[in-house]
Amino acid sequence: MNPVEEYYERLEEPDRSCLLALRRLILIQNEQISEKLSWKMPFFYYRNKMLCYLRQDKTTHRFYSSWSEGNQLHHPQLKQEGRKRFKVLYFNTNEDIDRETIIDLVQQSIESINLKMR
Repeated sequence: MNPVEEYYERLEEPDRSCLLALRRLILIQNEQISEKLSWKMPFFYYRNKMLCYLRQDKTTHRFYSSWSEGNQLHHPQLKQEGRKRFKVLYFNTNEDIDRETIIDLVQQSIESINLKMR
């Protein structure tokens, strides 16, 4: 088992199932999206540029995705919370993931990264 798989395996249900579904949803959006474990968290990259990462808040224990091009993304559920570049999307692992929101954020992030690479 690789380090990324070990990360998900250590999670308890329903967190594990929710994050694995989120992982799959992100990865299938584009064949150039990859994943690796950094700072003990799953990071997703598009063409070797950071797309987002998954994390659990230390105080509330809620999971969230943090989007590296957050200042370029527009979605009502994204929270800036004093960050300069990143925005976060909190989710409840006991509820279904809003697939359309994740797809929209991945696509917006890819567009933003592509614009920067030109």
